[in-house]
Amino acid sequence: MWSRLAGSIAVFGCLMCVRAAAAAPPSAFVSQSADGMVHLVLRPERDWESAELVIVGGDTIDLGPARQGESLEVEGWAQQRLSHEVVLRIAEVGGRGVTWRFEVDTQVVPERAPFFERGAPRQWKKWLFGPKPPPRDPQP
Repeated sequence: MWSRLAGSIAVFGCLMCVRAAAAAPPSAFVSQSADGMVHLVLRPERDWESAELVIVGGDTIDLGPARQGESLEVEGWAQQRLSHEVVLRIAEVGGRGVTWRFEVDTQVVPERAPFFERGAPRQWKKWLFGPKPPPRDPQP
């Protein structure tokens, strides 16, 4: 009796692992500018013949075919948020359809470069590693 129970638990566990592995969405990275433009990079973990991507609160984009491991870059528009909900519907090579709904954290790109990258002069307050460097002479 215990061997049957252990066998059925092992089979159920294997099926759940296979199902969980088959249901993994592609990896995604999103950056968004201040005006709402979204740049999304998808890296599929399986081949597909066609796909449709929906950024909830934004655009719907037709992706077309993709191969496993190749990066897909998509640009669209969406409301500015710290994370976006994405719906991806694919038609696989074998004719099977799969839909994923997942959330992606957004990397916000600022309108202008941060202060220290705009050529501001350096302020030497406390220099811990010996004497301060000599001041620069302005270029004539």
